[in-house]
Parts: sequence; C-alpha cells; structure tokens
Amino acid sequence: MSEIVSQNDAVLLKTALGYLDRGFSIIPIGQGKKPLIEWKYYQEHKPSREEVESWYTKSHAIGIGIVTGKISGLVVLDYEQGQEIPELPETVEAVSGGGGRHFYYKYPDNILIPNKIRPLGKNVLMDVKSDGGYIIAPPSHHPSGDSYKWDKSFEQIEIADFPEHWIGMLQDKALVKNSDSTPIAEGVAEGNRNDAAAKLTGKLLHYLPKNEWSVTAWPLIESWNLTNHPPLGADELRSVFTSISSRAEKNVKTIAPLSSPPWHISELLALPDVPIQWVVENLIPRESITMLSGHPRAFKTWIVLHIAAQVASGGSVFGKFQTTRTKVLIIDEEDSSFIIKDRSKKLSMSKDDDIYVWIQQGFKADNEEHLKQLKWFILENNIGLVCLDSFRRIQNRDENVAKEVAEVFECIREISKLGVAVLITHHHRKQSFLQRGATDQSLRGSSDILASLDGHLMVERNDLENVLQIRQTKIRVAEEIKPFEVKIVKSYEGLVSLEYSGELAEAKVKKEVAKDLLLALLTEEEIDRATIDLQLSGQVGKTAIGTALQELVTEELIKEHVGPKNKKHYSKPESTSAL
Repeated sequence: MSEIVSQNDAVLLKTALGYLDRGFSIIPIGQGKKPLIEWKYYQEHKPSREEVESWYTKSHAIGIGIVTGKISGLVVLDYEQGQEIPELPETVEAVSGGGGRHFYYKYPDNILIPNKIRPLGKNVLMDVKSDGGYIIAPPSHHPSGDSYKWDKSFEQIEIADFPEHWIGMLQDKALVKNSDSTPIAEGVAEGNRNDAAAKLTGKLLHYLPKNEWSVTAWPLIESWNLTNHPPLGADELRSVFTSISSRAEKNVKTIAPLSSPPWHISELLALPDVPIQWVVENLIPRESITMLSGHPRAFKTWIVLHIAAQVASGGSVFGKFQTTRTKVLIIDEEDSSFIIKDRSKKLSMSKDDDIYVWIQQGFKADNEEHLKQLKWFILENNIGLVCLDSFRRIQNRDENVAKEVAEVFECIREISKLGVAVLITHHHRKQSFLQRGATDQSLRGSSDILASLDGHLMVERNDLENVLQIRQTKIRVAEEIKPFEVKIVKSYEGLVSLEYSGELAEAKVKKEVAKDLLLALLTEEEIDRATIDLQLSGQVGKTAIGTALQELVTEELIKEHVGPKNKKHYSKPESTSAL
C-alpha cells in the first residue's frame, strides 16, 4: 500500500482483513452507519484484499460491515439496548456503541431466513440479519462516540448453530404458510407449485422494502423452489415472480421511507473529526463532483489531461497544487483517439502513468447498465479520479430542466460515493466577447447544475498573452482560493506545459516588472531567449518573461527574429534605442 493512513484507519484495515481471512464478505461503513459503497455485489461476492485496502485508505470509513447470510455463513440476532433477550445458545457476542447486543450464529442450510424479519412477542423484539443484510462489527465507531466491542470474540468461543426454536418461530413469522395454514416451507407437489410460489412471493414482497425484492426475495424463492416435488422450471418461476412483483409495485409508495432516525446534536458532535482529503490540493477534494467550465477553445480538455497526468504520477497541477497519487479514468465523448493521443504526447504523458481512457464509447451516466459497468471498473482497478468530458455528451437529459439535471447528478453521485473524485467539463452560455465574465451564472443549463456540484472551476483564455485565467467559484469543503493565471508554454519541440504564474494581480505585477527589465536589458543587438532567462534569473520567473516578451513584440517595442536552429532572438528597434 502506498497510502499513508492514520492509526485508527490502520486498526480498521487490519481488523477488516482479519474478517476477510475468516471468510466474511466485508464492506466499509461511514457516518450514519451506512455503507460507503454500492454493496449489492458483495452480497454474492467477497471483496479482494486490494479492494478492502483501498476502502480503508481512500474513503472516510469509520466502521466495518460484515455482510450477513450465505455469503459469510452468518445469521446475527440484533437486540437493542433495554430489550428483553430470551435464553440463547452461547456464541460469539458483540456490544454495539449504543448498548445493543449482537449474537453471531452459523447460517443454517436449506432454511428460508430473510433479512429484517422481526419475530414479535411479549417484550420480545429482534432484528434478524441474514441474506441481504449486514451487521456493523467491532471496532467500528458508533454515532454515540463509543465503539463496538466484543464480549465474546471469535478467538474466545466457537460460533454456535442457529437456535432451532428460532427457526420454527421464523418459519411461522417469515411468510412460509399460506392462508389455509397449509405448510409450504418443505415444498409442494406438482399442481400446487404456481399457486404456492405466487402466495409466498406476495408475502415476501409485502414484508420487504422494494429495493430488496431482487436481492433478497428472489434468491429465497429460488431456494424454496428446490424443495418442490419437482421444482418449477426457472423461466416459469421467474414469470410468477415478475407478475407478482409488478402487481405489488403498484401498491408501493413512490417516496421511500427514511433510512434512519435523525441524529441528536450530541451524536453529531461526537463524530470523529475527519480532515479534508484532496486529490488535487485546494482544487479537487476526494469523494466529490467538480466541474471545469469555459467557452470553446478555453483549453478545458488540455487542463483535464494535464490534471490526469499529474494525479497519476503524483506530481503537482500547474506546478503549484500538490496531488495525491491515484489511478485515473478519462471518459471522453467529444474528441477522437487521435486528438487525445496527440495532446497526451504534447503534454509529455508517460506510458507508465496509471491512466485509463474510454473514447467515444457512447457512455451515458444516466444509463443503468453503463453506470453499473463504470462502478465495477472503478472498484476493480482502484480508480481515484474519474474525468468526464463533457457534461452534454455523457447524459441523455435536458440540461435546462432542473428535475432532469438532478436525476443525472444522482447517478454521478453514485460514482463519487465510491470514494472517487469526479471532474466534469461543461460549456458556458453563448455570449458576445463583451458579455463574457467569470461568474458561476455563465454555466449553460439549469441552475441545478451548480447546486449539485461540490466544486466549480472556471477557465478563460487570453489568446493575446497565451494565458489561462482560472477562478474557483465554489468549493464546499474549504475556503475558495483567489483567481490565478496559468501560462501556456510551448517548446520548440512542440511540447506543451501549463505553468502557474501567480494570482491574477500578482501575475500582472510580475509581468510589468519583467517588461521593465527586458526594456533595460535589450539593445539593437539580438539576444536569444536562453541568454535572456540567464540574465534575468533570480529577478523574475520564466513565465513572466515569456508573457512580457509576447506583449512587447505585439506593442512593437521589441523585435522578434528566428535565428539558427529555429531559436527566437530579441532586440530593440533602432527608433526605440534612440529614445
């Protein structure tokens, strides 16, 4: 691992890897006891060690989730603080930060135990964490400020079998009887299978939230079907499930229930302080959506490629802003592979840089399959920065309609929730030259675009001076930095570099100082650029010299001449020298 982690992160990482070695499927937990990733995949596949290492070095994880059910071989009984706990077989046991108790048992074979079924009785209430669920394990942080702890750890005691009397109770409560009280848990014979499948599906869907129908209810129906005599065909069983799902969906409220109760202010204040983590210092935070906008020919794609190269190599953006080295994915739907290759070569990008590029693949962030494929690629390759060029090309909605813009950013937010920084290019409204100004209202489309961003950078190009002016109009996690200039420097070999030349006012001052020094230095005798740089070394920087030379030539105060080996030489005109 190349990342430097805190002592707390190191403990979480070591423990998470230990759970993984025990055969458990692990997910990272953030604030509010919620997973930091899209975790459906890990209900059926265990993460790799590289994925776990990435989660606990690159995200704001404060806890470890163990995915329960068949994937980990676990069923956990979860009792809240103050609840009466019945007599249970002794097993691995944990205490939550809120005082609740978790009892870990082996996942029973051939038994339908859905997640979140609550057997109810007098003074008895518990959650069953099984297929489709997860349990937060020690030493995770709790919103109260305390940590989860083991009362009886895996090293101290064996995991017991799931208690048989609870299996019986769950079978009564867990939707395995039909309306005539005829048991169907053990399977039914030919002639009754369709009706039993429909009834069992209907009851499961009634008890489970809609987002768990496919990940919890369907696998349970498939397992139940294996007990039938003989089982229904796969297509026929899916047809029954789809039919009942469509009917049940009409009765589901369109607004999903809130996932958790509100926090008390004391819980919020008790959360550990998390320092700002940057992919590009002061410009692009981790786990964020940042937009880079400008008019056509504003060098947006050049800037994106430059940022990608610096982040992938651990360099500094514009030679000024430090980066956290990570892998980069560029999705470019505007330019051809030839253009991207040419610009990459001119920016001196290396074949060893950890940069992946999708070019004109028709990617759409609001396409469910495309988004799913992108998220898998990010997780599989440990991507830390995703660059999307441009906003108009990577989605199918109307950018002028607030609701549609919000839906697109909901999809893009799923990418950033993986602990990834997302950088998107976008265009400004068409304006005359006199109307152009650096305000966040220049963004083309609905105002919801700006509202959905964590950061916004605007770029304007001054062709006369070959300078880019960059303004940060929004940054959620820190104070906005002052506008600055970046010099476009082109070498004789055709290479291009982007160099920070100071805050706007500072850059102007440096340029004027450089102009005065040049006018004092130059005579009618020609001097090449290398000699000028050497003569003014220590007094003013090369970027300011280059800008000043260009302005003085335009103003006809000095002459520019191409000499041997195509090197530029400079001198004062005779009339200027005589003054």
